[in-house]
Amino acid sequence: MTEIVYWDCNKHAERLYYETKDEAIEAYLDDVRIEEFPEKLIVYGWAHMEPSLRDGDTLEGVLDSLDETFGDPDGGPSDITPRMKEAEKEFHRIVLEEYTPWMCERVCEEEVDVKEWVREHRPDWVKGGV
Repeated sequence: MTEIVYWDCNKHAERLYYETKDEAIEAYLDDVRIEEFPEKLIVYGWAHMEPSLRDGDTLEGVLDSLDETFGDPDGGPSDITPRMKEAEKEFHRIVLEEYTPWMCERVCEEEVDVKEWVREHRPDWVKGGV
């Protein structure tokens, strides 16, 4: 399963701040008058996007650079060898293993019963009960 790293009650959030579902719910409700609390609230989970690299991009770029400086000006591009292709795949694998993307995408949504959430997490918001 994808690891959820942020939560927000805004389906189209441009900035993500809340690392827990409860932080996101509290922040949303904190800006709403108690009399206007919705019965239900949708909270969205966000995860880092899964990055990918296209085969050939890295290798062709390196060969273009080498050919520009060291290649035959009247010749075509250098040939890609099987060993070069394997090295590119290994390079991509390691880069993707080590890279943590900043961009996130919505991966889940959960409906929250607001009265129940307030009773459990913020009973101090209402004196006579919700």
